Amino acid sequence: MRHDVAAIAKKAGAGGIISGRKSTPAIRERLEAAFQDIRQGGVEILDFSHVDVLDFSGADEVVAKLAGRLAEGEYGTGTLVLTGCNEAVREGIHAALSTKGSCLMHFESRKKWSILGELEPYLKETLDLVMRSGTLLARDLATECKLKLNTASTRLINLLERRLVIRKEDPATKIGREYTYCSPLTAVLQDA
Repeated sequence: MRHDVAAIAKKAGAGGIISGRKSTPAIRERLEAAFQDIRQGGVEILDFSHVDVLDFSGADEVVAKLAGRLAEGEYGTGTLVLTGCNEAVREGIHAALSTKGSCLMHFESRKKWSILGELEPYLKETLDLVMRSGTLLARDLATECKLKLNTASTRLINLLERRLVIRKEDPATKIGREYTYCSPLTAVLQDA
C-alpha cells in the first residue's frame, strides 16, 4: 500500500515541510495505523513526492523509528520502501538511519534504487544480485559468488532481517526447506 507522507503530515498539522519533534510523532502514529500489507508479509510504500523538506529530527522521529520497529518485527514480516524523495529529504533520512545503524530502500523504478542509511558492502553486493534478477536462491548466490551454501544462506537471511528482501518458501522442494528471496520492488511495481 502506498502512503502519501505529505497528506498524512497535513492531517497531523504539518505539511510539505516536516521538521522537529513536536508534530512528527503524530505523523508516525498515523502511518503505523494505516499499515496493512506489511503485517501479511507485503510491502508498504512511503511516498515523499510532496514533501519539500524533512530535517534530521523529523526523519529520526518518523522514518528511523519506523525502520527500528520494522527491524524488531513489530509490524510483521513485510517490508517498508521509500519513494519520491528529493535530495534534501534523502539527506535527512540517510543521516537519521545512519546514526541508528539502519537502512531502507528508496526506489524510482525497478532498475533505479538505492539504500538510505548504512549497509555492509557484502550485503549490498548480495542485494544487487537479488535486485538484478528479482529473485535469488541461496544455491544460486553460492554459485555466483563462489561461497559456501551456508554463507550464502546467512547473507540472504541478513537481508531478510534488515527487511530489504521478502522470503517465500518453495513447497516443491523435496528435501529440507528452500526459500526464494525476492526483491520488494517486484510486489511494489505489480501493484502500481
